[in-house]
Amino acid sequence: QFRLLTSPMLRPDPLLRRRGLVYALEWLPIVRASERPALEAEARAAGLAGYRFWEEGPDKKPMTAEKRPFYVPIQYMEPPNSGALGFDIASDPVRWHTAERARDSGMPSASLPFRLLEDRNRPDVAEAVAVYAPVYREGDPGSEEARRASISGFTIVVFRATPIADNAVSTANASGLGLVLRDGTGRDSPLLAERPPNASKLSAGADFSIDFNVLFAD
Repeated sequence: QFRLLTSPMLRPDPLLRRRGLVYALEWLPIVRASERPALEAEARAAGLAGYRFWEEGPDKKPMTAEKRPFYVPIQYMEPPNSGALGFDIASDPVRWHTAERARDSGMPSASLPFRLLEDRNRPDVAEAVAVYAPVYREGDPGSEEARRASISGFTIVVFRATPIADNAVSTANASGLGLVLRDGTGRDSPLLAERPPNASKLSAGADFSIDFNVLFAD
């Protein structure tokens, strides 16, 4: 069902100019400790051999998630990636902070740029940004306390910045111009994408450079 729901959003659509800008769509439920064995068994019965809740160990290698009151695993992902399914974002303080911000505000919240789990051994691949949207059992209850009590899970949209930059350049017919996309306003902010390569290192005169901000998400 998740695949049927999300696959139309991931197919390139010239009319809407999506062009593969979305890398993945995910569903992460809040799972109480008592529910963990059943959910893991359900996933394995559905064909995900070896499925488990896992986290990164001190050596950054996957290990079975430690016991905790609740888990927030990647249960569904389209397109699927075995290297990410089952990862418990509650084990990662940075990812969980983004999810908490979305949960408490009732609004989508964007992560800092990060390297995808499946890219951990590919330093040449651009970082990604994830936008977390909270899902409550009976709709947004309207207060922070009530939201914490009724949170069901999170839907996540994962973007790679490079295709976004490529699409902007091709749409604007910006041949001969450099484009630098950063997370933040300062020139030392994390670099998300650049066209052409090394555009951020090129010198530009004051009369030939324009800086502007684009609000992407909270």
